[in-house]
Amino acid sequence: MSGVEKSVSEIAKEVALPFYTDAISPAAKEVGNGLTSIARMVNAGIYLTEDCVTTLTAVLRLAGEQLCLLPPERIRLDRPRVSASVMEEARCAINEPEIQEMFANLLASSMDTERAKYAHPAYVGTIRQLDSDEAKILKYMQSHDGKVPTIKLIKSHGPVFGEDGTGIETTEIYENVNLVCEDSGCLYPDNEYTYFENLERLGIISSVSGTSFVQGDWHQRIYESPKVKQLKGINPLLDKCRYEKTMYTLTGFGRGLMRACLNVSEEN
Repeated sequence: MSGVEKSVSEIAKEVALPFYTDAISPAAKEVGNGLTSIARMVNAGIYLTEDCVTTLTAVLRLAGEQLCLLPPERIRLDRPRVSASVMEEARCAINEPEIQEMFANLLASSMDTERAKYAHPAYVGTIRQLDSDEAKILKYMQSHDGKVPTIKLIKSHGPVFGEDGTGIETTEIYENVNLVCEDSGCLYPDNEYTYFENLERLGIISSVSGTSFVQGDWHQRIYESPKVKQLKGINPLLDKCRYEKTMYTLTGFGRGLMRACLNVSEEN
């Protein structure tokens, strides 16, 4: 083993040490005990490179700092399978602070007696399949009551009537046009279709028709945006445009994921 390689269990034990000596937080010792207990469960034969060591250390420290905000009696390793799975998966979230934060929050939930019920084992694999930009989208949606506006843009021309008097209208439809990537600060907003299809594939969000988005007329804001102007410029022969109000919403699974991955300081 080289000087930069460490096992997952070794990292957990090292991160736990400062919590044992923290005299300020009454929960610190319990946090140290919890992290040490997790270390005993994780495969000691998994050795990590320097970047993975840095990443896993950051996740464990974030989780530990959250847990220190709790009363000591709330800290207990109630969902060990979730905790150990986070330890093994989080090491690969190198240079992805948003994913690291989700893993840290899930780990903290699994060690909190009041929130452990939200820490479903499936969430570990779900977070592993997320891009950092998708994590930003989910955090943005969570801050907007789990729903964001989209529009169905309909371009048309006609009807054109034939000799038999039959009219034919040509239409072109763009589904779920939105400004979520721009508003949530995504690094690669051009990947929005991939992001939203992945989030739907994972069962985190769904697209629905409706007008119940409460924060003003945000649908009109989308329709008047440069993005829609660009879409209108495609195939200019379709000279009529209108839109229908739609939205993305968090599914039940998605709301559960975000509840489990909520920072302790963000709890209601």
